[in-house]
Amino acid sequence: MNNDNLNRFIRMLPNACWPLKLIIIKKALKSVGKSVKLSSESHFDNFDQVYIGDNVFINRGFHCSNEKKILIKDRVMFGPNCTIIGGDHDFNNSLNNMRFSHLLGDNREIVIEEDVWIGHGTIMLKKTFIGEGTIVGANSLVNAVLKPYAVYVGNPARFIKPRFDTYDDLMKYINMMNREYNFKTRYTTQELSELYTYNK
Repeated sequence: MNNDNLNRFIRMLPNACWPLKLIIIKKALKSVGKSVKLSSESHFDNFDQVYIGDNVFINRGFHCSNEKKILIKDRVMFGPNCTIIGGDHDFNNSLNNMRFSHLLGDNREIVIEEDVWIGHGTIMLKKTFIGEGTIVGANSLVNAVLKPYAVYVGNPARFIKPRFDTYDDLMKYINMMNREYNFKTRYTTQELSELYTYNK
């Protein structure tokens, strides 16, 4: 069954059949980790391009439209009505109709690293890469690389401040994550310390 037909079938099922919907969606996605919580209103255009890690929470109204890989790593939280759009239509090609040129557009992978919190109504476009531990404020638009362990807000999303007040607090958090979840940051000490001297 192709993606369109699968989505139609899922929408036809009443919410009382949510356990069945969840089974169907999880089987259709390319990869789903442990303890993933999905809203009954979650929508995926291309199930086989979506990879979801462990302990991810996806709230109601989630929409994912993509032609390339979408990677959502462990312990990511989405507020309600978040949208991922991984590409676009090629509107500058005089030999193709824009309506049917979505495969010819600039379609790119989207990566959301571990322990990210994405606020209500946020839209994530192609070029999105959200570094681990980052918080994105409600109704933001993300279309770039966001630094790890930072707070971003706005359209487009702008760096507001480091997530933690001090570098020492950040290190305490990273050490706790290592102890409790066996998680090791992929960022160097220099990269993390630069958050506290970053020019907005």
